Amino acid sequence: MAEIDAIVALHVFGLSRTEVDYILESFLTVRKRDLKRYGDYRTRLTILDFYDRMADAMARGGGYETALVPGPAAVDVAHASARGDET
Repeated sequence: MAEIDAIVALHVFGLSRTEVDYILESFLTVRKRDLKRYGDYRTRLTILDFYDRMADAMARGGGYETALVPGPAAVDVAHASARGDET
């Protein structure tokens, strides 16, 4: 979800990192929960990390590679019909 939040902030809304950080700081319930559970505002840190990676990839003119493992198009975890081996 954090990666999707970063994509939406950067590509759909065109928000700056400062704007994203400001918005994330307004989610007091999430912040409180994260502080209690992790000792830091992990949701904010994770979204900003993905945002930075995407912005860096754009600045370099390269593509962004997802951090998801397996990636969203990993054939080995696809349904049989997507792999083409449906019987």
